[in-house]
Amino acid sequence: MKFREWLLSENKQEIIALGFPKVIADILYENFGKNAFQIAKWNKDYSGFKDKENWWIMTNSSYSMRTLGLADYVRLYEGTKDVESFKKAFYHVYEKEPKIEEYELEEQRDFFKKRIEEDLLNSTFFDYLTLIKDVKDGKLTDLAPYKKLSYQQAQDKYDKKQIFKDVSPIKVYENGWKWINVGKKCHLIGDKMKNCGSAGVMSSDEDRTIIVLFDKGNKPHVIVTYSPNQKRISGEEGIAGSLVKDKYSNYVVDLEDILGAKIDKQKTKNKILKVKSFFKDSLKDIKRLGKILKYDYNEYFLVELKNGEKYYSNGELYLSEKDIELIKNKYGFDYKKAFDWRNREKIESENNIQYKSLNL
Repeated sequence: MKFREWLLSENKQEIIALGFPKVIADILYENFGKNAFQIAKWNKDYSGFKDKENWWIMTNSSYSMRTLGLADYVRLYEGTKDVESFKKAFYHVYEKEPKIEEYELEEQRDFFKKRIEEDLLNSTFFDYLTLIKDVKDGKLTDLAPYKKLSYQQAQDKYDKKQIFKDVSPIKVYENGWKWINVGKKCHLIGDKMKNCGSAGVMSSDEDRTIIVLFDKGNKPHVIVTYSPNQKRISGEEGIAGSLVKDKYSNYVVDLEDILGAKIDKQKTKNKILKVKSFFKDSLKDIKRLGKILKYDYNEYFLVELKNGEKYYSNGELYLSEKDIELIKNKYGFDYKKAFDWRNREKIESENNIQYKSLNL
């Protein structure tokens, strides 16, 4: 046996010693070469069951009666060494006897290995974590700076390097705050912002990406999804899916000019963003009126424009201060009752007043 073949065999044995099936060790070396053992260590660390003897089975078993897990396909693959072994493996997985001949085993073996490889490399660990995905895609080949780190530490270090060293901010403000495009997926942002860290479900734009507002200490405060082909900003939120705080709203509205895109007013939960985005440069001041409730159903605003005009708004519609005064004098309604849907039809039909929408 040549030295390289011997070394490869020894390295595969190290992966198997971590608790991986041999076919997984083979696939890891076929896809990651010299980095296979490091990837295997991180995968075990990531599993959450690394201290369990059968951690790999626990991590890769299916808990659904309708679908097979990676562990099931490995069992079937390992059973293709002979007909009797395959029948036992097949029965264990499907609880019925298969009809198979000796000459069919090689074809079955190839099928299961391809399926195992496909499922493995498309799993969360290999396709979501940017560090691992970039190694898989050949974008990162030198793992020396990360080898002594746990997968979490390595992932955070890699994300920080990408975000703060390798990427130029979209805009930096005088106070040191900045908008940075962190890509379609970012594990670090998911961890810090307590969300999925992905733009995957937030837009149908194939080039969608996440843009994050960081303070001068590189702490994230706001995340939005930018859809460049749709020229749309959406999914804006704070920590753990919370509404963007008012003090950060001007930064989000500023993105419209920076990106040449519009906030999706139809879908945003942040009503103050609707108001600010609608009146934009003509806005002088905006004040909240009333209590902010959890789902923003009862938000009201008093808007003052640079030309002196004033408007009341519930975050969906707006009326001039003069109209609100007329309604109050005629019906005794305050601004809250003026925006109540049960009163609007009466007000519009009996007066020369039309409620105007912010969703434009």
